[in-house]
Amino acid sequence: MTPPAVIACIAALAVFGAWSPAATAHGPCDCLDPVLTRPGGTVRLTDHDGSQAGGTGWPAYRVVFNPRPADLGIAPVRLTSAHRADAPTTTVLSRPRSRPTRRGAFRVPAGTPPGLYMVLILDGQEGGAHNSWDYLHVAVDRDDGRDRGVVAAPAMRQAEGGGSTTPTSWLVVAGVGLGGLAVGAAGGAAAARRRRT
Repeated sequence: MTPPAVIACIAALAVFGAWSPAATAHGPCDCLDPVLTRPGGTVRLTDHDGSQAGGTGWPAYRVVFNPRPADLGIAPVRLTSAHRADAPTTTVLSRPRSRPTRRGAFRVPAGTPPGLYMVLILDGQEGGAHNSWDYLHVAVDRDDGRDRGVVAAPAMRQAEGGGSTTPTSWLVVAGVGLGGLAVGAAGGAAAARRRRT
């Protein structure tokens, strides 16, 4: 490879490498345990394997249940449709921004209607604006004797050994590496053509 191609490849890797952690840091975080609960039920913020052992749970200084569009901050605009107008928006965990917890837990507000809810989690980074989110199913008990169905755990929690099978991180790194190589190769080819003419 010619020196300009090497420089282009390194620059592309640096740019994409600096960008990729931010791209993978936002949600959904797969960090709520359990993912099916009742009004008044307790939900923990965990790591990707469903653990808080050793303080490994998802960091949080504020958790908002059923956030309004105005609460989303830097979260993607597409999440505004997750707000349910028939249920209250409630801050269910609040601490100083400088001291997020990795052992967070909150209670689902009593009287919450059954359904799917978004939970917004702010971790204190990026001046307090950085956030992630996950979805929580709220159900009520039925006393009519009908079957309640089966709720399956996410595939990554069912992985043997409890390890996460989330391919996102290594796919981003591999994609960035291949993209950098392609940019470098294209830059090298263009430089070689310019020298020939």
